[in-house]
Parts: sequence; C-alpha cells; structure tokens
Amino acid sequence: MEAAAKAKDPSPTWYVALMAGLMVAGVILVLIRFIFAEQLDQIWLLGGLGAIAAGFLMTTNYR
Repeated sequence: MEAAAKAKDPSPTWYVALMAGLMVAGVILVLIRFIFAEQLDQIWLLGGLGAIAAGFLMTTNYR
C-alpha cells in the first residue's frame, strides 16, 4: 500500500525531448508528403502518422 502512495519521480529531460521530437518529426513528414505528393510514396504519410502516434502514446507515461 505504501508503494502506491509514493509519488513517482518526474520524467527525465530526454523523455520529454524524445516525445516532442517524435510529434514534431511526424508533422514534418506528413507535410513533406503532401507538399511533394507526386514524387513520394504513402510510406512517408504512414511514417509521419506513426511518429505522431508514438509521441502521443509517450504522453501517457509523462510525469
């Protein structure tokens, strides 16, 4: 019972930087895909959306 009552340590700086970096990189990938739509495959869009999703999933463990 005591372990649940203890506050967890705050997230390290690298975790926050990685979380934000994934979301920003994902948005950039999606934008690049739509700017150069004729030359690039759909994998750029999927990669960007995957990076955004990974960043948002990381927010669930952010303290």
